[in-house]
Amino acid sequence: AVQAEDGSWRVTGQKVWTTLAHLADYGILLTRTDPDVAKHRGLTMFVVDMRAPGVTVRPLRQMSGGADFNEVFFDDVVIPDSERLGDVGDGWRVALTTLMSERLSLGGGGSEIGPGAAAVVRHVAARLPDLSPDRQALARQRLGRAYVDSLAIRYTGYRQLSKISKGELPGPEASAGKLAGTRVALDLADLAVRVLGDDAAYAATADGVRTWQDLQAVLPGMAIAGGTDEVLRNIIGERVLGLPPEPRADKGMTFRESLAAAGASAEERR
Repeated sequence: AVQAEDGSWRVTGQKVWTTLAHLADYGILLTRTDPDVAKHRGLTMFVVDMRAPGVTVRPLRQMSGGADFNEVFFDDVVIPDSERLGDVGDGWRVALTTLMSERLSLGGGGSEIGPGAAAVVRHVAARLPDLSPDRQALARQRLGRAYVDSLAIRYTGYRQLSKISKGELPGPEASAGKLAGTRVALDLADLAVRVLGDDAAYAATADGVRTWQDLQAVLPGMAIAGGTDEVLRNIIGERVLGLPPEPRADKGMTFRESLAAAGASAEERR
């Protein structure tokens, strides 16, 4: 993003995997406004009108048949300075706040992930009498584990909400909640399909919105949305367990220098 003489900003670039961008009236956009500082600096956040001239949204088809994610293109889009969130160059702090809030929401909301998993457990448990005794025993163990985990996720979410109510920022616990919530949701969807068998192709989930088969196809994306499982494990390892961070080849470089180094490395590999 480059600031014009009238104070507005002109944005050119693209972003992929934006959830429900094709339905949104507005979005939040993290832009590079200063390439001559370290990559986590020189970022600025804006509110962007998704119907503004120069904004193009292209839905991406998923294996479930739906298109919840999008690729968004910005071609010389004009954003007024009044739509800036936070100070110029302070976008990374704003982004961290929104990311932690998103992870808290993903780990603590929805009917198939986080504490809402309890409703899914009850829904699947009602079908257990249809199984043979040996399969019932295994399914009960998995359901019990998922129910206990969902309660742990719920109370982790309460801790985060308590911090927010005191004016504090969400911490790395939100990453732990989202990571655990994804695992519980994937396990429950797999168990539900196994318990329901052929019925999973048309039987509605606990919220009645989709079938279990569709849910099983959609949920792997939760391991990517809001921060990949690998990134979340790094956050927990570094900020909670105090483990050393992964080596960074671009440490101490400006963003412009990082791009130049990446380009040189690509040329060497040709």
